[in-house]
Amino acid sequence: MIETKIMYDMLEKVNDIRGKLQDEESKKIYDLRMNALIYKNNEEFLDQLPYISKNWRLDEVDHIFGVLNQIESIIICGAGRYGMRTYNILKNSRYKDFNIVFLDNSTKVRNALEEKGFCAIDVAKLMKDYRNSIAIISTPRYRQELYDQIVFSGFPQERILNPFGGNIVGVCGKQYFDYFKSESKDEIFVDAGCYDGSTSIEFTKWCKGWKKIYAFEANPSSANRCKCRFDEMGIMNKVNLIKKGTWSNKGFLAFNGDDYNAGAMITDCGNIMVETVPIDDVIKGGG
Repeated sequence: MIETKIMYDMLEKVNDIRGKLQDEESKKIYDLRMNALIYKNNEEFLDQLPYISKNWRLDEVDHIFGVLNQIESIIICGAGRYGMRTYNILKNSRYKDFNIVFLDNSTKVRNALEEKGFCAIDVAKLMKDYRNSIAIISTPRYRQELYDQIVFSGFPQERILNPFGGNIVGVCGKQYFDYFKSESKDEIFVDAGCYDGSTSIEFTKWCKGWKKIYAFEANPSSANRCKCRFDEMGIMNKVNLIKKGTWSNKGFLAFNGDDYNAGAMITDCGNIMVETVPIDDVIKGGG
């Protein structure tokens, strides 16, 4: 009976939070995230994420299109799980009608893709027919090897997009900040799990008079990436970057995170141990 009551109370809180979300996209993301937590399958969450919007803004892709004059096709380098995520988010963005081609070194993989109706090529075909395209590296474990391979083959480096973590980042609206207006000059923002710093940077654009950012990131490589971006933006003097996970208590927990994991999180089956700290302890000066 006690366990049943605990479960009922938890479900009531989950539904109460969901009911306070202000748009359907947020509710879809919330449902996907809860499903990932229940079934401990964060990869499925990331697989489904591209479908929650038809209007993803892809800043990294927009930038390279703005720099180059002629782009004939988009080449997705890597046809695995990450490659399909890249394909699906492109198809749910302004690039949905663009010619998209997969590149993979495996003949077996290319044949399987072509049987499903996709266009798939090897590096030789890339160099022969697609030199005026852009290439997006979408294989996190082997991204450096694949990058080196196509550069060594003679593909122009300025036409290669090698995103951090192996995923291009999509944005809907202004990442939370399109629903609120800031009237204060002393706004404080807590970014719990700041990944590559993008949300914190969006916060600085939304609120011109902000006072401080507390950015938590337990994944060491992601935390280093955030520091580089904050330094580039000239805001590091007002950012407290905490290389710890957020939790209810101080301690150490298993964490699923590495150089290529875009969905890093605290989990029972993590591959590293990270230090944790309550958010209130840090803000109140005890962290």
